[in-house]
Amino acid sequence: MNKWVSKMKTMWKNILFCVSILMNADRRSFVSMGILTLVTSLLPLITAYITKILLDKLSTVFFQQTVNFFVIVLMLMGYVASTALGSIATFWLSKREMIHIQSMLRYLNVGVMNKSVLLDVASFDIPERYESFKRGKNNVLDFQRIVFDTMHVICSLFSLVFSVLILSNSSLLYMVLAICFCVPKAIWMEKRKLGEYRFQKQIAIEEKRKNYYFEILFQKRSAIEIKYNSVDGIIFEKYKKLLEDLNATHNRFELTNNLKTLLIKLPDRLLLTMVTIDYAFRAIYGNVTIGEFSYCVQIFESFLNSINYLNDNLATYVALDEKISEYKKFFEKEEAVNKGNREIYHIQNIKFQNVTFTYPGNEEAALRDVSFEIQPDERVYLVGYNGSGKSTIIKLLCGFYSVDSGVILINDYPIEEYNMNQLRDCITAVFQDYVTYSLSLRESICFDDKQDEIRDKAIKESLNQACMDLDSIEGLEIDSFINKEFHEDGYELSGGQKQKIAVARAFFRNATLHLMDEPTAALDPEAESRLLSRLLIGHSACMTIVVSHCLANAKEADKVIFLNDGEILGVGTHAQLCLKVPEYKHFYEVQKRKYV
Repeated sequence: MNKWVSKMKTMWKNILFCVSILMNADRRSFVSMGILTLVTSLLPLITAYITKILLDKLSTVFFQQTVNFFVIVLMLMGYVASTALGSIATFWLSKREMIHIQSMLRYLNVGVMNKSVLLDVASFDIPERYESFKRGKNNVLDFQRIVFDTMHVICSLFSLVFSVLILSNSSLLYMVLAICFCVPKAIWMEKRKLGEYRFQKQIAIEEKRKNYYFEILFQKRSAIEIKYNSVDGIIFEKYKKLLEDLNATHNRFELTNNLKTLLIKLPDRLLLTMVTIDYAFRAIYGNVTIGEFSYCVQIFESFLNSINYLNDNLATYVALDEKISEYKKFFEKEEAVNKGNREIYHIQNIKFQNVTFTYPGNEEAALRDVSFEIQPDERVYLVGYNGSGKSTIIKLLCGFYSVDSGVILINDYPIEEYNMNQLRDCITAVFQDYVTYSLSLRESICFDDKQDEIRDKAIKESLNQACMDLDSIEGLEIDSFINKEFHEDGYELSGGQKQKIAVARAFFRNATLHLMDEPTAALDPEAESRLLSRLLIGHSACMTIVVSHCLANAKEADKVIFLNDGEILGVGTHAQLCLKVPEYKHFYEVQKRKYV
């Protein structure tokens, strides 16, 4: 009993939540849809009642040979009017539904987009949070169907109430039987909806794999390599096999479901047949008129249809409670972090004191007892093997995470005390997985398409600092588009040129701390050396931290921090580390031998 009470609460909670979304999307449209829904619910019952009177009058004419043409014409006009009005109301309801679908999609999408703006950057870096975020976003498409079905549920509720009021005196037994049949149907429909949801989750990975094989055959970078190596046929066969397997799985699931649904709905058809036969005999023996026979059968069929529709859809609100809950949880996620209220406008020094940090969900620490200092305007080189913790230091300085133990001091105050938005305004960063935006060069650097002489000068200066020579690319200007995704005349740039744009974007912010995580990975050795020199000695005075595997420019840094397996093995100049830290010297000698 408690289980059913809980399910009913869940159902009505989710229905009210969906109604609130419909209302908030467009209140005026929601009210007009509500009125039209009420009208479309009533009109079939009114039409059935007019049909009853009309049939009774016509049977009187047939059996008693008495004709009241005025009444018959009046009833015919009423029948035509109610039918026409029903068609008009249904037409306007469908039109209003189409308009409201767009309003609702706009409301849901704007809500999701706004939430992504408010979410803290760490939500996109932590895999578990990011996957949860993606599920919340993807649920919008599925969720809008559930929400919009709510209007049809309300329409069915109206029809059900009116049908019960009409049939309560003449067909009470049949209504009770129909309601009794509802219980096993409700249980089955809930299990079916839940089964469908679990089935979709079960095959989600295979669906993603299928779509992935499809996409990589059309994406430029992957398609070139695949076709060059003549493995496109293998990819195609893998895609085709997955497609066939998934189709077969879908067909088996649907066939089983459809057969069970047919069986579970069979009692309704039998019950409707019983009612029809019962009222036919009543009409034959004169207990009801022909009109009453037609009227009662129509109303009972409407009653059954309303129950079945509600059965099908109300089960959705229970079975898909997990999906609806995921959508709600998405909007309950922690938003942008403003850890403290201490103001900051300039970063003068940084201190890591015995910092230990473990990524959420991991057991092994990414950093262990890390300590170092960076003084005003120092240029620092972070070097080490893969997985040594270099990028983790960058993310901690950006405020993505809080440390497990130890403390990070900015200007001699713990990083947690600062307003995080202000702190990030003082920091510009180029991350390993930099992004190339399919926008104009101007927008790719400042995300604004306004033309301004001073701003244009700053954009060109940023490109120059990043060693990006516009004159070297024929026709390329700051208003030219990168890539051909939206513009056929867009410029296809090399990987190195795209990375320089990412660096220029960082320079444009004119922050007091520059964090560069592998900013030269896509550059040739000459361009790499020139850009690293610019970062370490050649641009305006500010604190700079460069993460790089290349040690050729390490001697230009004021300080080198050498890490391995989450621990600092040495801090000092390049020359000092070569003398004092054997691992660093070996690291350097291995690279040096490549060029000797």
